[in-house]
Amino acid sequence: MLFIQFFLNRKESGTWTAIFNKESKQWGAYKYQEAQDALRVDVKTKTLSATQETLVYKISKKGFTMDWDKISVPVEIK
Repeated sequence: MLFIQFFLNRKESGTWTAIFNKESKQWGAYKYQEAQDALRVDVKTKTLSATQETLVYKISKKGFTMDWDKISVPVEIK
């Protein structure tokens, strides 16, 4: 079984980078190493019409979406 760590690299442009890192035993990004990345995907964010007070992940057949504050980050997995 493969365990991964998931990161989002936020950018002001509206295109963020979703990062799937092979080092699962790290806490946060304090010892993050790009060399351990299994996959990096640029994703286009969407603006939510209402503020999402708590962090919510929505899983679908196409991938998942992370919603928080006024931002929705859809990550499509093929």
